[in-house]
Amino acid sequence: MRWQRPYVGFRPADPLLPARFRVDGLLGRGVGTAVYSAYDDELDRPVAVKLFPADLDPASCLRVAAEARALDRLDHRRL
Repeated sequence: MRWQRPYVGFRPADPLLPARFRVDGLLGRGVGTAVYSAYDDELDRPVAVKLFPADLDPASCLRVAAEARALDRLDHRRL
């Protein structure tokens, strides 16, 4: 199995990788996740940041990574 980047817990008051993202606010919550509106200074565009629990099991980490790759491939005029 390939190495997976660890996901970290996040509280709204915490900076989210302050060197890269400027978090604007909460867009929504799911079961164990939260999605925030943010601006990515590295990509120079608005983004949605989805945060997952820090204690995901290896299978969940693989599923999250697959979801992230699928979302990264989206190309839509409204995104």
